[in-house]
Amino acid sequence: HRDLHSFPTRRSSDLGIRQISAGLKHVLALQSNGTVLAWGDNSAGALGTGSTASVAGKVLVTGLSGASQVSAGGDFSLAIRPVQAVSLP
Repeated sequence: HRDLHSFPTRRSSDLGIRQISAGLKHVLALQSNGTVLAWGDNSAGALGTGSTASVAGKVLVTGLSGASQVSAGGDFSLAIRPVQAVSLP
């Protein structure tokens, strides 16, 4: 029997990942710089790639930056970005 603690491991923080959320058949990873990676089943467009082609490897969700939280649902995805205040003269 092997001691699992003797194997080297990498934490998600070592990879620049702040949060991971798993949906029914897809995964989102929020990077520390506020960008989002996605992979898995995309038949409903849940990956945000602009198509419905599934992705085996990680793909950057384009047009989304500054996210502070992500959530993968059954066949949809959500991202929260902070509200930016606008000053009027």
